[in-house]
Amino acid sequence: MRVLEKFQLMMDRNNIPKEKYFLRHRYLPPEEDYGITMSNRAGAMQNAEHVINPLEDKMIKPCFIPSY
Repeated sequence: MRVLEKFQLMMDRNNIPKEKYFLRHRYLPPEEDYGITMSNRAGAMQNAEHVINPLEDKMIKPCFIPSY
């Protein structure tokens, strides 16, 4: 069972309405995303083959993704 499916099952079992959350499909297998998983954590994509340029202005909001 994939991680996303586990979270979906957990939400369903606890009767959490679907409009209260969004589960994003990340890290798909190569046959579903051509083997490309892009994440720009800490600006690592600046020197990668698929470039994501840094923001001109820094964001002032915290990132909660590492907490999940």
